[in-house]
Amino acid sequence: MRRYLLLTILALISLSTNANQSIEQQLQRQALNQQSQQRIDDLDAKRQQASQQTRGVKQQLALVEQYNQHLGAMVAQQQQELSQLQQDIASLDDTEQQALPLVHSMLQELKLFITQDLPFLQQQRLQSIARLELLLDRADVSLAEKYRQVLEAYQIEMEYGESIAAYQGPLAEQQVNYFRLGRTAWYYQTLNGHTSALWDPKQKQWQALNQADNLALGDALAIAWQQQAPRLLSLPLNQLEQGATNANP
Repeated sequence: MRRYLLLTILALISLSTNANQSIEQQLQRQALNQQSQQRIDDLDAKRQQASQQTRGVKQQLALVEQYNQHLGAMVAQQQQELSQLQQDIASLDDTEQQALPLVHSMLQELKLFITQDLPFLQQQRLQSIARLELLLDRADVSLAEKYRQVLEAYQIEMEYGESIAAYQGPLAEQQVNYFRLGRTAWYYQTLNGHTSALWDPKQKQWQALNQADNLALGDALAIAWQQQAPRLLSLPLNQLEQGATNANP
């Protein structure tokens, strides 16, 4: 009986040992499987990451290619515009070589006209011509701007002939009141209103006015300064011709 129990105990011990070994082996296999699965998961994650990076690189390459195509088109267009600009500049240079002497000639004709015109504001007008002469010699000013300013000077001179003006200015060593009737006549009157004269362009000197003409000139000055209502006045003209003149400003 004891022997039977001993054998039974030994058998149980053997079974227990085998079971433990089997469990341990199973656990080891599970651990290996987990490690293998983890490596597989890691490899798959790396594969997916590499795939995403590959797609990103392809997208960037596509964008770079599109940008290069766009940039190439821009460069081609800019080269075409540059070529056209160079042609325009060459044409403009030819035009300027032809037009600039004409602008100089226009200015000299205007200068001559001012020297032969009634000498009202003559110093101011000739200073304007001198300024334009300097302007025409400047390389940093475009031909269009030079031409515009010369035309502006012509316009100012044209307006002198279509207007009347009264202003105070020097005459010899005194101040007088000047009255300009377009380009038809130019007068002065002393500040006290006692003396007045008409400029004679042929004699290039002043001709004194009589008392009646002096009074009429005083009224013309008042009308020009808007101190009296406009009305018809009789003023002497050049060459001592009498004429009815409308003094409307």
